[in-house]
Amino acid sequence: MTGLIQRISRPPLRRLLFLFIVTIAILIGIFFWDQSTNGRPLDFIASVSGVQKRLQAMGSTDKAIHFLLTLTLDTLLPLAYGSFLAGVALEAFGENRKWLSIPAFLAIPIDLSENVIQLFALRGYQALLPVKAVLTPVKFILIFAIAVPIAIVGLWLIYKRPHRK
Repeated sequence: MTGLIQRISRPPLRRLLFLFIVTIAILIGIFFWDQSTNGRPLDFIASVSGVQKRLQAMGSTDKAIHFLLTLTLDTLLPLAYGSFLAGVALEAFGENRKWLSIPAFLAIPIDLSENVIQLFALRGYQALLPVKAVLTPVKFILIFAIAVPIAIVGLWLIYKRPHRK
């Protein structure tokens, strides 16, 4: 237990733990806030026609809530998860850490760009939706490209740790 506390107390790990907590808090906020818009958030819809259908189904209150959500929590989220995933990669992957952190660093501006397009679409300007149709899947590919190796290594470390009797 003392070894765990000493490792968590190291400044890089404290920052990562903080970013993890912030990411979870933002995700919880987005989940509850999105429940009030009566439908799927635009962040998870990649096709142009799917986004257009969702926008048509939204009332003015739904659009206003989604706009505010995108402008606030969904702007903070990529900064939090991107920094967290990049930080874990930089801490955990030794010689390959720089290469493995690239997807996390790339996901941040891609997600923020997607948010800007959503803000325009929520205000009626839909000409950039084809760009969103590319950005949305790329964002998720990049997130999974780093999250999956982190999860695998984490599970491997849990499996390989000495078991107490």
